[in-house]
Formats: sequence, structure tokens, C-alpha cells
Amino acid sequence: MFPPGMDPKKMMTQLKRMGIDIDTLDVSKVVLEFGDGKKWTIENPEVMLIKMKGTESLQIIYSEKAEEEEEPEISEEDIKYIMENCDVDEATAKEALIKAKGDIAQAIDYILSKKQ
Repeated sequence: MFPPGMDPKKMMTQLKRMGIDIDTLDVSKVVLEFGDGKKWTIENPEVMLIKMKGTESLQIIYSEKAEEEEEPEISEEDIKYIMENCDVDEATAKEALIKAKGDIAQAIDYILSKKQ
């Protein structure tokens, strides 16, 4: 956490004098969920709680993260709509909707581009 050659105790003392308090938290996993459906899972991170001037923030240090994407919710109505309008089977309609993250227009474009 501290630059090489720095004495951690001296650094912590200086930070405390400046009103900055750092605590290491015992965390086994961190999961970050993004607005676009993307999800990161971080195993065994080093997490620090930094308190400064009435605010708190977290610092997460990790060596590996696993990226996952949430599968969109796809309704039977959407699948049927794609099947009827693109003349495809259920599996193809569902695959197109998953690739398009539930967007019907993109799913239709995907199917039409495969048919050409």
C-alpha cells in the first residue's frame, strides 16, 4: 500500500495528523454490479476504509477479477414475436434476444444478418 522504502508506521502517523484514518477490512469477496448488467467478482481483495473530513471511501486492491454478464430477462412474448416475424424456431429467437441483451430490434437485425 505504501511506496517502497516508506516506513508504514510513520506514514500512518502523518496521515492521522492530516485527519486521514485508514482501516483494513477483513473482506473475502467484492461484487460490483454495473448499470449495463456487467458484473465483476473479486475474490480475496485487500479492502481499506479511508475516513477523511467526514467522508468515507473504500479502496479495493486486487490481482484478479472475474467479469460476468447478467443474462437479460427475456419474456415468452418477446420470443414468440421474434419467432413469428423472423420465421425462426424458439432456440434461434432466444439466442438472438440473449445476444441483443433483450433488445428486440437488435435481435431481429442479428437474425436477418445471419440469413443473408
